[in-house]
Amino acid sequence: MSFSRYARHLGLYTKAAVMTYATGGQNYERLCDQNNLARARGGRYEYLAPINKCVVTYSFWGGANYAANTGWDAVMPQDGTDGAQEFDIGEIGNNNGLAVLNFTAGLQHTSDFGTLSFVGVKHKFELEIKIGTKWLSRPSTYTDFNNITYGNYAWSSSAATVEIWTSTVPTQDNQLCTEFAGNNGLQNVGIFITSPPIEVAGDSTINFWWAQTRDSADNIITPSGGTPNVTITWGTSFEKLNIWGDGNQFEENAELLYTATNSTTGNSTNVALTSIIGDGPTTAAVSHLETWNGSSWAESELWGAGTGATRNKKLLELLASKIVSIQSTPRQKYVGQLINTTSNVFFDAFHRLQINNKYYVFLGGAFEAVSDTWTNIHLFHVKTELEPETTADVPRS
Repeated sequence: MSFSRYARHLGLYTKAAVMTYATGGQNYERLCDQNNLARARGGRYEYLAPINKCVVTYSFWGGANYAANTGWDAVMPQDGTDGAQEFDIGEIGNNNGLAVLNFTAGLQHTSDFGTLSFVGVKHKFELEIKIGTKWLSRPSTYTDFNNITYGNYAWSSSAATVEIWTSTVPTQDNQLCTEFAGNNGLQNVGIFITSPPIEVAGDSTINFWWAQTRDSADNIITPSGGTPNVTITWGTSFEKLNIWGDGNQFEENAELLYTATNSTTGNSTNVALTSIIGDGPTTAAVSHLETWNGSSWAESELWGAGTGATRNKKLLELLASKIVSIQSTPRQKYVGQLINTTSNVFFDAFHRLQINNKYYVFLGGAFEAVSDTWTNIHLFHVKTELEPETTADVPRS
């Protein structure tokens, strides 16, 4: 859904960016005095206490699994491939440099040396995760069969991968690998990766493949159907890629707080609201907002209110700010009757009314069609007086 800052133009779009409804830019402002549209009769003025603080809670589910439809496997050399298959997993946000990736998977593999006596081997696999212009990197250094070390996780500006070595398989001496594999030769490796904070947001891809096999004599073993006859069978399962929006964990239901505080002291009224839609904090957050920029859908980021306004607040931060700003001092409310004075022209809840050079919004009332009269009407005097202090994206403690 896309809408203007004044809500005078409202457009509804499908995910394919097809507009299904538009208001056509209606004017929702009405002058209301003794001679135009309506006149007040009877009633009273009340005053509402100023708001000291408004807290908007963003309640969201952050458990989207980017790797839900991925998976890799190969029988080498029969398949003629190392198992690599790239998946595009869409846009990933980084929550202003706080979010991290968490990847888990199971890896099963067997080694069948049909024409060789027992030989212990280790397999090397590579995981490629790219976000925008950055690749997740963790290199390995192979010194010898029993001395493999790993570097640190980091984001690289050039193509890089996370390198993963298995333990030694099989583990029994003087036993053909065909026999070992036929009995209990399926080996399981758990892969658990948490990245450094994501440096850039952008389109993301993920890939996984077999890279190398070494024997205990440090020889590189290549899958082959000849002599020696070597078959390596492997596959992944339980693939899971999550975004931890605050650098910890947003997998389950989480809450972020957006607070606006009145700078004027001596106020006692507080307002608390809850919303299930908001800006992220990442693209994994279920019910996060997207905006149509004219050519594609993009995750919403910063908002402003008013023509030419600076867009510097999250949507719910802006909401909290405006709630405080329109009631930062005692606010007048009119309770009474309004009588229509202009034939076939009525005001309703969509209109902002101007009475005695003050603007009011409609809060409620009852309409009597016979007398063209609104009774027990409540009008709230709207006046923006300050820009309160705000905080955003604070996890609920």
